[in-house]
Amino acid sequence: FKIVEKIFGYYNKIEFDKNEYINSFNDNIVFQIIKGIEKGKSIFYIPHIDNTGLFKKKGIPRIAGVCYLNEKGRGGTSFYRHKPTGTEIVKTLDKFKEIYKIDKSYYDSYGYPDYYIGDGDNQWELIDKVDMKFNRMVFYPENIFHSAFLEKKDFMKNDRKTQILFS
Repeated sequence: FKIVEKIFGYYNKIEFDKNEYINSFNDNIVFQIIKGIEKGKSIFYIPHIDNTGLFKKKGIPRIAGVCYLNEKGRGGTSFYRHKPTGTEIVKTLDKFKEIYKIDKSYYDSYGYPDYYIGDGDNQWELIDKVDMKFNRMVFYPENIFHSAFLEKKDFMKNDRKTQILFS
């Protein structure tokens, strides 16, 4: 984030309470910081799609990209299959609503995870993972289920820093 500070001059002047985003330019470029220790159960830890374009432009998904900005760190980006439906890539709004309804019912009954699901859970099967490496850029369709891949011990002292892009 040295370049962010150099360009925007405010990174070190901001206090981050939880998972924070620094939006710059527009919604196509986002700097994200994930704190190492989060408390509480959250829907944030469940795989998701970035539906910024899929349902806005006649079903045409955009490409998402993540650039890792940590010089040291573990984890990465993981991709998942939704076990109850077998879905990896969401192609319609109706499919998205179906999966959301199934997951909401499941997690309302059994509780939301207290951290990223990593290798998967009863609802999600891990199908692939890209390891974090400084300055590595990963591209994928925004409508594939994905999540940050972190274990609780990762980033205990330092935050996970990424730049997220949409095209």
